[in-house]
Amino acid sequence: MAIATLPIVLAVVLTELAVGGALVQWYVDRGGRAPSGFLKLVGFVDVGAIAAALALVPTFPHGDLADRAGIDTGPLSAFGQILVVVAVLAIIQLVAAFLPSRGFRIASGVLASSVGAIALGVIALARPITNPSDLVATGLAIVALPLGAIALGGLDGAMLLGHWYLVTPKLSPGPLRQAALLVVSGVALQILLLTVILVRGDLTGTWETALAVAL
Repeated sequence: MAIATLPIVLAVVLTELAVGGALVQWYVDRGGRAPSGFLKLVGFVDVGAIAAALALVPTFPHGDLADRAGIDTGPLSAFGQILVVVAVLAIIQLVAAFLPSRGFRIASGVLASSVGAIALGVIALARPITNPSDLVATGLAIVALPLGAIALGGLDGAMLLGHWYLVTPKLSPGPLRQAALLVVSGVALQILLLTVILVRGDLTGTWETALAVAL
């Protein structure tokens, strides 16, 4: 069943990359000191990542294959539909990076990040659930993937931003500090989440797989 779920895992990772990238764009651009070239580059990366995730949607398991893997096809189908919205918002955010209106860039970043986080929360519900009545475990699963987006997308954005300082050393350190703070915060929250899961004794095979994707 691991092969059957591989397209889902890849789509989730690509979505995390795009959503985290949208978030770091918004977070760094709030002060108005982020290099415009950086915003455009991250925008292109985000659009490419979400487009690749969308391309994987037709390969998601369904029918008997999904049943054997224990996957709920309802959230899985909803995830594919929300990805279309996320892709549109990512394109809007990319276009906004070429425009002088910072307010428009901020708004597009907030929308893309928020809807992307919702998409990740929805796909978390498609995982095999051993105890449907355990709302805490469900809540932790929903939170895990958006936190993964903060860490993965934030790290990618911070790495790309760091390259600007190699060619333009006189750039203000503010944007890079903000990007680094975002990554550290995401990792710290992931550690907290993992601690809660360990304390609850929930580190089952399903959680190990989910955490491997999220972390």
